[in-house]
Amino acid sequence: MIISGYTLHLPSPEDVAKALPICRKATEGTPWEKKTEIFHALIHVDKNTSISEEDFGLDWYPEKGCLFYEICFSLANAYPDMKYTGQCSFKTTEGEHVTFYAEYPTDSVYIRFRARESSPGIRALRRQWWKQVPENSGHWIMDFDDYRSTAPEAQ
Repeated sequence: MIISGYTLHLPSPEDVAKALPICRKATEGTPWEKKTEIFHALIHVDKNTSISEEDFGLDWYPEKGCLFYEICFSLANAYPDMKYTGQCSFKTTEGEHVTFYAEYPTDSVYIRFRARESSPGIRALRRQWWKQVPENSGHWIMDFDDYRSTAPEAQ
């Protein structure tokens, strides 16, 4: 079991109204279902929500993303001209903590993700750029993946 939630920042409350059904559909069948809320130009699920590693998609990350990625991809597929930024974090009982940052600038063909990962004995930064397959087919491929890690200094 992990503790996780997310926030998406959209340009306006009108964009939130259009995006909310997309975000809710992406979380159907997961512990995030029916927990998606809005606040002005934000869509979010409380960051202290319990969710299983399987539902969150840790086994899929980084090669195929995770539930947060699916929400971001679904939103970009439904509204390719709606820019957004977002953040998602999770913590495991083993002490692993990851914070994802997402950016979809509409002047780009990419959704860009940045992840700060930490666990006992390691700190890492991952950057990924996902590119949509031509003709807005709804499929995304990882075009760039940069992973850097460091072990904390011995004390």
